[in-house]
Amino acid sequence: MSANYPHILAKVLRGIWVITDSKFQAIESVLASRLAAEGTQESIMSVAAVDESASEPTFTGRTMIIPIHGIISKHCSMMEMASGGCDLDQVNAALEVADNDSTVDKIILDFRSPGGTITGIPETAARITALAEHKDVVAYTDSECCSGALWLAAMAPSFFCTESADVGSVGVYLALLDKSRMLEDMGVKVNAISAGKYKLSGAPFKPLTTEERAMFQADVDRIYGMFKAAVQLNREVPEEYCEGQVYMGQSAVNAGFCNGLVDDIQDLL
Repeated sequence: MSANYPHILAKVLRGIWVITDSKFQAIESVLASRLAAEGTQESIMSVAAVDESASEPTFTGRTMIIPIHGIISKHCSMMEMASGGCDLDQVNAALEVADNDSTVDKIILDFRSPGGTITGIPETAARITALAEHKDVVAYTDSECCSGALWLAAMAPSFFCTESADVGSVGVYLALLDKSRMLEDMGVKVNAISAGKYKLSGAPFKPLTTEERAMFQADVDRIYGMFKAAVQLNREVPEEYCEGQVYMGQSAVNAGFCNGLVDDIQDLL
């Protein structure tokens, strides 16, 4: 097993996500197939060619374009980046450059993302908010800006999308796998030795207790509240539009997520 797999498995099986359900299911499916195949590091890495230039900011006059493309996470491994990850460390570094560069007056955050894990998103959102206090920050998507990506985009005072772009998916996701019945059917019994009442909460070899479920639900609800507050920071979005739905183009504008439609990023330069 690759040294990166435990790190990725922990995120998928125990992490709290702000991502579209379809993308999360795709991640689970791909990871399962890779584990089943027991492929080499080289074969796994060849699944997605890495275009490092695609994650680098570009400049047009006094405007800096920061790409936020792929599944958002923090401290991404090489495998995650090769598989379409977006490392918030790189986004934060680009925001710092934009903040300190006196030749940059405007920043366009170019989103192509279904969201990602919660870790790091509130902090990066705060950076965007601070930057917008003294520079012109605009969010834009011509494809997808959902869940955790929307959390970040909502920090920009202006947010524009194209007619066919998907925007929305305000919600929080935690999937805990229960393998207890499968293990029982296989005649396998896990003898877990632990200390700490909640140390084994969410362990896949046993069902969740009512108390454990309530504990995890409280975490999800708290993050959901933070997410909705972030969406409301710069624009009014009715509560009924923040239940996980995804809206395309004009519907996203009508719901209040976006300020308007544009044909292309060139319209914002």
